[in-house]
Amino acid sequence: MNMKYNTFLIFKRILSLFGIFGYATFFLNCGVTGVSGSKSFVRVPVRTGTEVVHFSLSHGEVKNLYGINLGGVNTVKESLAGIQIGGANLSEGDTYATTQIGLIYNSSQKTGFALQMGGANDLEGGTGAQIGFYNKESKGLFALQAGGVNSAESNAGLQIGLYNEEAKGLFTIQTGGINLSEESKTGIQVGIYNKKSRSSIHLTAGVVNRGGGGVTLGMINTEGGPGLNAGILYNSGGLGVNVGAINNYGTGVNLGLVYNRGRGINVGALNIGKGFSVGAVNIGEEGNFQIGAINICPNGVFPITILVNYCDK
Repeated sequence: MNMKYNTFLIFKRILSLFGIFGYATFFLNCGVTGVSGSKSFVRVPVRTGTEVVHFSLSHGEVKNLYGINLGGVNTVKESLAGIQIGGANLSEGDTYATTQIGLIYNSSQKTGFALQMGGANDLEGGTGAQIGFYNKESKGLFALQAGGVNSAESNAGLQIGLYNEEAKGLFTIQTGGINLSEESKTGIQVGIYNKKSRSSIHLTAGVVNRGGGGVTLGMINTEGGPGLNAGILYNSGGLGVNVGAINNYGTGVNLGLVYNRGRGINVGALNIGKGFSVGAVNIGEEGNFQIGAINICPNGVFPITILVNYCDK
């Protein structure tokens, strides 16, 4: 019994030594600094390059931070996992996971995950959420942006703002006043003005839509792409099904209450173009078959007919 008790005491002391060694290792590698300018005023221990708490009145610079960074301008040079709160917050090295709250500016480079809230936010890489007047993200996997002006180059994202711009993405949702998509292959745009620089598969709803692909719904649609283009007042350049009061230079099926000019099937009051036209007045080019009250083929064998005509020239 006595031997078992002595063995237990020895084992307990060994565990205590390991615990003391662990705590010592932590405090020898992680420090706490006090009020500082560019250099620490108080540093415990003195030679540590890694800190868990750093306070500064003006500009504070830390090599590695795993904890809390408070001050006017906060800069972490090599690695950051923690919280920065101040006028401006900068992470210039590896940013594993951080929350930055800055009155003026936040910047995070080589990011794993970052939450930024401030006047202007700049995020590179990884996944992040930004809330501010101006938000910029690049080279990332996913970005959520809410603010006045949003700019992103992530693979996927959600933008909510007065002005949203997306450069390189696989899928992006934009909702706001003005939405611009340059390279996104798929997505959703809901706004007053929506523009797509390349043909893609999008669901777009707005007052004015420029560029197409997918389903486009609006008052005015210009430079339409393949898919459904439904413009209450005007459609231009659509490829597929074009529905509106006026359809201009559409290819496919053009259903216009007032006017159609295009190729394919044109159904409306006044139709001009090639293909098959059904309407009150049809004015055709070569190869146009017409059904209507008045059918005109300027260069055909029968320039003007009633009910049916075919423009052979």
